[in-house]
Amino acid sequence: MPELIVTDIRMPGSMDGLTLLKVVRADHPTLPVIVVSGHIAFMGKIYAQTEFITKPYSFDRVHQSIKMLLYASAEDAKKY
Repeated sequence: MPELIVTDIRMPGSMDGLTLLKVVRADHPTLPVIVVSGHIAFMGKIYAQTEFITKPYSFDRVHQSIKMLLYASAEDAKKY
């Protein structure tokens, strides 16, 4: 099982990143997910344990999101 998923909204094939996010959330509601897009500006939260990053993005922005999501995931795990 991965510790974190990073997906783009636009992907080849029949599934886009938001559909992937819904599938992941159905089975793994606390798995951290980063969704990126250069075509859609999203305002607000998608789900808990989810970050939306617009392109172009910096390494620092992605790094901060990863650290925040993994820390939150670890804190959630301590509750159980």
